[in-house]
Amino acid sequence: MNTNDNIGMDIINIEDYGEALRNSGYKDIESAMAEIVDNSLQAEAKNVLVIIKDRVPSWGKKNQVYEVAFLDDGTGMSPDWVQGCLRFGNGTRKNEKGIGKFGVGLPQSSLYACPRVEVYSWQGGVGDCYCSYLDIEQISSGIQKKINPAEKKDIPEEYKKYFKSRLKLVNDEFEFKSSGTLVIWKNCDNVVPSTAAALFRRLGESFGKKYRYLIGNGKSNIYLIHDTKDQYNEKVLPNDPLFLMENNIVLGNPNNVEQLQKKTFVEGSEPLFEPYSTPMCPTGIHKLLVKYFDRQTKTCKEGEVTLKFSVVKEKFYDKNHMTCPNPGNTAMGKFVGGLEGISVVREGREIDFGEFGFYSDKNNPSIDGGGVKLILIETWIKFLKCQIINNM
Repeated sequence: MNTNDNIGMDIINIEDYGEALRNSGYKDIESAMAEIVDNSLQAEAKNVLVIIKDRVPSWGKKNQVYEVAFLDDGTGMSPDWVQGCLRFGNGTRKNEKGIGKFGVGLPQSSLYACPRVEVYSWQGGVGDCYCSYLDIEQISSGIQKKINPAEKKDIPEEYKKYFKSRLKLVNDEFEFKSSGTLVIWKNCDNVVPSTAAALFRRLGESFGKKYRYLIGNGKSNIYLIHDTKDQYNEKVLPNDPLFLMENNIVLGNPNNVEQLQKKTFVEGSEPLFEPYSTPMCPTGIHKLLVKYFDRQTKTCKEGEVTLKFSVVKEKFYDKNHMTCPNPGNTAMGKFVGGLEGISVVREGREIDFGEFGFYSDKNNPSIDGGGVKLILIETWIKFLKCQIINNM
């Protein structure tokens, strides 16, 4: 008889599970970082700072990112939730609409990027701050077996400069002392790209697309901040794949249609696209009722899905005013082409983007039915953007 038959075992051998936790769930660093930003926005943050620190490693010659911090002015967390937010599956919003519903985002995304994450949060002023942490190396060695109760602790000395009254960064003013949260990724070893300029370039375009509605209407602001070099600092601008937003990161210059205007614009600049209207859809917006299965109530429900379409304005696709015979090969055309696809948005946040097998963006030569005339079939979606907003 097996002596272990009546002895219970932990479902997970946590000491050996550390590497599995670090290698699951995220396709890139932008997705992992977005989880922390999601949590800040769920906590009603008006401002979120993504702060990086870099240095030259012992094995290299260029500065590499070794620490990332996320600072917000949201509602903050109670001591119980400073501890609980680091627990896998400990979500608070399972019965609510929202971006981060299931509670695994903070620990899993953090471990993807680094072996140790520290969380500081305060509700009644930063002097009443509580802290807890998760350290995969301590878990693997058996030192950390549980997430300790949050303890009252000061903000780390090197981050106190962000708590000055009327802090000014990127021409804006901040106040983080009343309530908020600071998440610190320590000893980062999986931040790619690892240099400040490349990382901020990727984050600016990615966050601008994911959160375009929230930052476009002024509800929330996201800033990319270098801890010591102000020249890298920037405010994230909307990156609208429909190219309809007036304050988009890229706008068109009617007097130079090939020019890529990114972040800096001449007077008279305007959106590149306009709503795609048809007799059946004159506004470029179509609302659709769809049925779906609600797994929580195990019933069939009905929700409204909004589809929005846009098409490039004729003035920005007029070959008679271009030096390049193919508009797609201009700097502007290449930027637009990089955002070709279908965007799926929920609660004002893009949750997915791609072709999803609905179409191909390749131009295919074809012979007509008589076999006489060669026709170049350009995929109609090439300059027609689509966005799906799920309001369920």
